Amino acid sequence: GILQRGAREEVETDMKASARLSKFKGAAKKVVAVNKVRKARPTIVERHGGVWGFLSFVLFLLWSLPSAIYRHRRWLRQNPGAAAAATPTTPAPRRALLQAPNTTVDVATATELRAAMADPTVATVRLANDIALDDDNGELPAVTRRVAVSGEACAATSPPGCAIDARSTSRHVTVGATGALTLSRVALVNGAPPLSAQPFSDGGAVFTFGELHAVDVAFRSNEATADGDASSGGAVKVQGGAFTCERCDFVGNVAAKNGGAVAVDRVSANLVDSSFSQNTAGALGAGVAGDHATIIVRDCVFASDNVAREDDSEDVYVGAFGSARIWPYAVSGGVDGADGYAAAGLGVVEPAPFESPPPGSVSPPPPPPVNGTVVSGVGDDDVVAGSKTDLASGVGVEGVLGGVCAFAVFVCVGAWVHGRERRRYRATERDLAAQHAKMERAIARREEELARGERNAVANRAKQGFSGDDEG
Repeated sequence: GILQRGAREEVETDMKASARLSKFKGAAKKVVAVNKVRKARPTIVERHGGVWGFLSFVLFLLWSLPSAIYRHRRWLRQNPGAAAAATPTTPAPRRALLQAPNTTVDVATATELRAAMADPTVATVRLANDIALDDDNGELPAVTRRVAVSGEACAATSPPGCAIDARSTSRHVTVGATGALTLSRVALVNGAPPLSAQPFSDGGAVFTFGELHAVDVAFRSNEATADGDASSGGAVKVQGGAFTCERCDFVGNVAAKNGGAVAVDRVSANLVDSSFSQNTAGALGAGVAGDHATIIVRDCVFASDNVAREDDSEDVYVGAFGSARIWPYAVSGGVDGADGYAAAGLGVVEPAPFESPPPGSVSPPPPPPVNGTVVSGVGDDDVVAGSKTDLASGVGVEGVLGGVCAFAVFVCVGAWVHGRERRRYRATERDLAAQHAKMERAIARREEELARGERNAVANRAKQGFSGDDEG
């Protein structure tokens, strides 16, 4: 009975030890599994590491670009000729120079004028007298090269020069994207493109995709009304390139929509010492109208008989994405309530930079210096020359430097956060390795204790067996 009781106690002890060891191993495996999950979980840098760099770049742009663009645009307003002067001109190849048109032709009839405009070797066309276009052939051939038309032969008898009469059946000419037309001492009268006119029925006298330069030119009694209320530019429609006009007269031109005399879209127009009278626009801008355009009006005269739908923009109208720069700057109801240009619109109407006025004009003198420093423009928004702003390049240096500093700060913050997360990750790895080693040592100790207990139990059973034999 004693031996059986001792054997039962040993068996129970062994079973309890085995159960404790199994339970310990299960808990250890659970801890290892949990630690593996924790180790596999991505850190904030691993989850959002790329976002830090992207946000830093975006913040750099938001910080620097608006300031740079604003200062560059302000510099361009104060220096309108700088952009053109800074644009490098690529010389044409020698062969192109040799083949350039250099012929001057005198014409006296519409047939001769058409032939000269179509001849690629003709560079200058001189009108000998007034010419009326024939009804059957429509407008003149489109200009796709550089050509000049002069009517100085009639300047003494009928200023400003010889007239080209379209007889209200077509416009006078279209300038292609590669063309450049120079008009001097010419009168373009009675232009009226039909609804079938190409590319559109806009531009009563001239429709231009290229360059149009007019000096001492009269635009009289032209109209763009064929397409109902969609036709614009009673005398000139500028759709591309550039338009310069000096000492021109716009009289009695009509447009069904905007720009009774001139309509400009997506390009720039420069009108100097010109006059506008008796022009009519069915919508806005009886004199000049522009949308997505920059219009410079300098020393021009707008008569009170120009008619538009809205009186405040009957002289100059500018759309939401354009600007009108006027000199001398006097807007009706504007500066000191002076009676001046009726210029308005959704865009910007501002003073043009001062330039020396043409001979015979009555432009006011330039603005006086402020504290001995020459002011390059007019208005509260202008930059004083000699200030720390980099006017040579037109870019705000402090804006760029601020953007670079902000970019560096965010990069440093991102690097610090990344390093902190990496340190935490490595500390977690070390803790997990230590816990695993500790767990393995504990399991080894428990297994060793269990093995020792088993050996002791075997030894005790052997002893008890020997003792029973001796007693027997």
